[in-house]
Amino acid sequence: MKHRLLYLMMILLAGLTLGACSSSDNEEEEKKESNGKNGGTPDPTTMYTTTTVDEEPAWAIDWSYNQERPDWKEPEASNYEKWMVMLFKMEDELKPFVDENDLLALFVDDELQGLAKPAIRLDNDSNEPMFLMKVYMQDSDEAMVKLTVSYYSNRLKQIFSRTTQILYQPDVDYGIDEDYVPDFTLGSQKYPVTMSMQLASSPLVSAGIVPTAGDKVAAFVGEECRGIYTIDNQLLGTSAIMTVFGNQAGEEITLRYYAAKTKTIYNFINTVKLN
Repeated sequence: MKHRLLYLMMILLAGLTLGACSSSDNEEEEKKESNGKNGGTPDPTTMYTTTTVDEEPAWAIDWSYNQERPDWKEPEASNYEKWMVMLFKMEDELKPFVDENDLLALFVDDELQGLAKPAIRLDNDSNEPMFLMKVYMQDSDEAMVKLTVSYYSNRLKQIFSRTTQILYQPDVDYGIDEDYVPDFTLGSQKYPVTMSMQLASSPLVSAGIVPTAGDKVAAFVGEECRGIYTIDNQLLGTSAIMTVFGNQAGEEITLRYYAAKTKTIYNFINTVKLN
């Protein structure tokens, strides 16, 4: 039963861990040439313009927001009959922002039953931020409940939340023997809309670009980058999926592709609507 519940939680709360991106402030200054006509003016008959750069573009999503610190309180232990332990690891995109003032809360059917601050655990000679949480529970029969895990980032001023339905089962610990990494970026309140873009059917393929390991694909709304995918093999297979983050449905997305070998950025002209 422990493994069945853990499997449900991992599938529904933890997803594909992706990189993130934003437009470099001096990207325009780094432009060297374009395949357009008339001194860089895009040729309307082409799918993209190209730009050569001296360095890899510094793309990264700006996760900072303006939310106030939540007033989460530690559960009163005397109100519960049992407790269990959960150890949470942070996904790569949010690791650089973890600090001692962060909070991680667990809600069962909207009732706060666990609260933790980050701790450091020595693991393979590396210091990695983790949240060790004591979750208080009633000694009840097994039942399906709504579970919400919410993370408040003090540096980003944002609450990230993931919610799912799970089988309620006391006396089972999580994240101790297996890594437990909720995909919090998919629960961003700044970017509540997400879209999975299959790169094998994107304009990159029809443009005839041959991907190479180390190349990067980025999605932009205007000059604000909303997603990135790093090519890890020679083909854009069916498994190459980039998550695009948005404020609202209908936003127009443009793609940029960085070819590491030639230090060339392909700036695609046509847009894709976020849905």
